[in-house]
Amino acid sequence: MTHPFRSNPTPKHQKDRAECEHYSSYLKTLKRDFNKRCGYCNDIDSYKISSFNIDHFVPRNPQDFTHSIKPNYYYNLIYACNYCNSAKSNKFPTKDPEKPNDGKIGFIKPTEKEYSDLFYRDKDGTIFSVEENMLSEYIVRELNLKNPIHSLMWRLEKLVILTDQIFQKVEETKDPILIDIKYELLEEYFKITRIIFSKND
Repeated sequence: MTHPFRSNPTPKHQKDRAECEHYSSYLKTLKRDFNKRCGYCNDIDSYKISSFNIDHFVPRNPQDFTHSIKPNYYYNLIYACNYCNSAKSNKFPTKDPEKPNDGKIGFIKPTEKEYSDLFYRDKDGTIFSVEENMLSEYIVRELNLKNPIHSLMWRLEKLVILTDQIFQKVEETKDPILIDIKYELLEEYFKITRIIFSKND
């Protein structure tokens, strides 16, 4: 069984956003633009498992080349979790800001619909590249998208939604079967959170 990489809308930058002097001033705007999710792995920022930062899609100080994109250029900024931001770092293998990838290596902006099409998730939420796509394989590898933290975050988010639904039904019906399910879900919730926090020690 597989799942879409992300079921939420494709993030997008606002049109004609007023320029800020420093790129950090865009943080709240980018959080809204990216639906409170990392543009690269789609982890939600609600659980505060990882800090979220601003990534420069074309890095400020890329490896082996220079460019003229200003650090505060809004349309080059991506809302990103610390895991993805650190993994991407200053990588930009094409060395050409106008050509982010050559079909085999490089990156695609998460604001492009094609980005979601490069990946899928297995039943546990692990992110995989689509078959026979070298660019997809490159991005999964270089961003370390198979990091277990991303599948755990995906499972936790799904579990929280399901638990909320069950809790509501329990309040409405007092069904003893649902009450048992509620406790099973709570047990799974605490199991996943313990694993997540142990990985962040």
